[in-house]
Amino acid sequence: LPYVVERRHWRDFPSESDFHHNWSELISSLKSSQSKPVVYLPLAYFPESSTDYWVSNKIALDYRTLTLNILKVLSEKFIVVVKEHMHMLGGRDVEYYRAIKKINGVISVPPSINSNDVLSIANAVILGGGSVGIEAFVRGKPTLSFCNTSCWFAPSGATELDLADLPSWIQKTNETIGGHTPPSDGQKLEFIRRCLEGTMRVKRSGKLWPICNTEDLRSLFGIAIGSVSVVGLKLSDNTVD
Repeated sequence: LPYVVERRHWRDFPSESDFHHNWSELISSLKSSQSKPVVYLPLAYFPESSTDYWVSNKIALDYRTLTLNILKVLSEKFIVVVKEHMHMLGGRDVEYYRAIKKINGVISVPPSINSNDVLSIANAVILGGGSVGIEAFVRGKPTLSFCNTSCWFAPSGATELDLADLPSWIQKTNETIGGHTPPSDGQKLEFIRRCLEGTMRVKRSGKLWPICNTEDLRSLFGIAIGSVSVVGLKLSDNTVD
């Protein structure tokens, strides 16, 4: 990877002019003049497992080039709204934000804006494996993703996107928006239950990371060992304590 998320230079922190502060008005204006669907593409924290480990196509590792290419393709047929991850400020080159803002049909929302405010006006959400996929389903928004291994992908019924064929995203996005039916309250509860199946409870705080609940960790190890062939490995009763 070319870098980790470090704040190395003051020049890497963007200024107000690198984003559209009148983003809401711009979206309303484009919708009235062009009658195009609004697609929300939240930028991911990177590097992070939901982007660089869970996505099988390694083209995702060149996140900057990938997202710029995605925006150029989608902006031909959609009003595309982008919002930077708040925790990435100072961790990317500001030229990235300026390149995004220069693409016609793309609106770059300031990072300080609540993601759900953007989500509320979108007709669809496109992303990798980020948590906005969960928020989108709960709020009744159709989701398309190039990460089919995230915890929410299958339960949400998200449309899978092929990173090797960006032009195909246009048709898939239109079909997903046109065929979408918002989930019922019961479906939302079932969705949350399935997403939480792989979540362990917290036993106590640690120095750096929370300490997992011992029973949940034993259960996880039991499932993992039962799903693979393990030779000469035995866990004692106090292995995970």
